[in-house]
Amino acid sequence: MKKTTRVVAAALLAASGLMATSCGERQEQEREAPAVSVEEIEASLRHEYDSHSYSGTVEEKNGTPLSFPNGGTISRMLVNMGDAVRKGQLVAMTDTTQASDAVEMARASLRQAEDTYSRMKQLHDAGSLPDIKWVETESKVDQARIQEK
Repeated sequence: MKKTTRVVAAALLAASGLMATSCGERQEQEREAPAVSVEEIEASLRHEYDSHSYSGTVEEKNGTPLSFPNGGTISRMLVNMGDAVRKGQLVAMTDTTQASDAVEMARASLRQAEDTYSRMKQLHDAGSLPDIKWVETESKVDQARIQEK
């Protein structure tokens, strides 16, 4: 039993030594990495037969991130790339299938919560239901109504 404990202790000591050594080497390697110079250029198509090639990331000069109030798959794009848009303009439409399904699920949850409420009300009125269960039942109905809205 003592021999096994010594072997485990030696293995742990060796592993911690390797980890400490590798961490030290990694830090030295990071410090030795040469700096890379980055040049920003503005690209434009001046000639139709431009034979130059460039490597890099292309970013727009002026851009605005878009967001939708609901998630989903875009079913129609109402603008094309490069079109000017105004604030509040409709630019795309999403598929309504997921939203419709979510509404139906919320309605089903509300029906279930209201059914549970009516059953539990009878037990509560008869004094056979603990107050904590009655509060939970009322809360579930409230949550289901909010979700359905």
